[in-house]
Amino acid sequence: MLTSNTQFYSLLGYNTPLLAADIVQNGYVSIYVHKSGNVTILVYHLVFPTKYRRLVIDDTVDKMIKDICLEIGKRYEIHFVEIGTDEDHVHFLVQSVPILTVTRIVTIIKSMTACHVLDKIPELKKELWGANL
Repeated sequence: MLTSNTQFYSLLGYNTPLLAADIVQNGYVSIYVHKSGNVTILVYHLVFPTKYRRLVIDDTVDKMIKDICLEIGKRYEIHFVEIGTDEDHVHFLVQSVPILTVTRIVTIIKSMTACHVLDKIPELKKELWGANL
């Protein structure tokens, strides 16, 4: 068993996580998701470019995306191990349960983040020529 977050993230190839999914079993941090009848480790690396690769992701949007993802993690069984942004795309390292398909995970993340970001920063719609992120 792992005893620290550092060991958890080093197994996944990351040294400094931005957002962490701490799965604690009996006082230890585990990289496995324990459910009744199965134990899994499903980690997905997802990259979401902005519409037309426009350079619209700044520090404000970056912070907002991370806050929204924390809320998504509380609502669904999706754990964001790491989130990285550039000006025209976002990287997610996501851990989830086998019940959620990759398509469903992508749909949840894209729809909720786009909806909340465009509601809070309406001037992004003009930069993106419409209502899509």
